[in-house]
Amino acid sequence: QFLLNKKSPATELDRAYATINLALSYFLNKATPEDERKRCVEEALSSRDWSIVDAQFSFALACLREDYSKLPQQFDACVRDGIDRDSFLTWALFTKARKQDAFKLKMQEHFGITVDSDSDEPEDLKEIELPLLSGLED
Repeated sequence: QFLLNKKSPATELDRAYATINLALSYFLNKATPEDERKRCVEEALSSRDWSIVDAQFSFALACLREDYSKLPQQFDACVRDGIDRDSFLTWALFTKARKQDAFKLKMQEHFGITVDSDSDEPEDLKEIELPLLSGLED
């Protein structure tokens, strides 16, 4: 919430990311009834003007509003803008979008990955190697 305060030194881009993250925290909160979650998501998102946004923000807004009508075009644009395979597979923002047939088709088309509709994990997820963080040893 501090970043969203007009007195914070955050840039407009920082505030946009903070707004998306705030909405995402409501979106993923399973302890809150669905209608309340949707209201909180929309309240957070409506706090700023999103009329001129890039493909990534447009797709983020659609995912948070669960509006998948333009998912194929938005997915393609995000790939062109540099969102990679691992981001589509791991970002919490895409948790519900990964269940959409159009998302699965685009993952297959762009990355050759089949996303299992039951588990939300691609069949070859085990092949993704995450780098170890150095300096965290005991």
